[in-house]
Amino acid sequence: MATPIGVLGGIRGVFFFNIGGAGLDGQTFKPWESGTKTFPADTTPGGIVVRPAQRIDGFRLIDARASYGIGLETFALGFPVHFDWSYRTMFNEDYERYILGSAAQEEFRKVKFSVWMGYDF
Repeated sequence: MATPIGVLGGIRGVFFFNIGGAGLDGQTFKPWESGTKTFPADTTPGGIVVRPAQRIDGFRLIDARASYGIGLETFALGFPVHFDWSYRTMFNEDYERYILGSAAQEEFRKVKFSVWMGYDF
C-alpha cells in the first residue's frame, strides 16, 4: 500500500515460544525438573524465617527460562516492523512464587510490549 510516508506492507500475525539457558564450565546446569520436591526454608543468621519450606509439585524450569507471546509484523518505510506482546514463565506458578516472592512474581508475569525493526532470523 502506497502512502505519503512510504510503502506499507501487509500485516501478518505471529505466535512465538522461546526457551533457553546458559551454563558456565565447571558449574552444574539443570534446565528443568518435574515431580514433587520440598524446598527448604530460608533463614537469616539470627534465625528469622525469610521464606518457609514449601512442597512444590509438577514441571518447572530451574536454570532455563521461557517466554511466549503473539505479535504483528508489517513493512513500513521499507523496513520490517514488529509489535510483540510476550509473557515470561517458569511453567509453575508455585515455584515462581517461591523463588521470586509474591510481588516479584506479579512483575515477572506482566505482559511485555516491544516494538522493533529488523528481519527475522
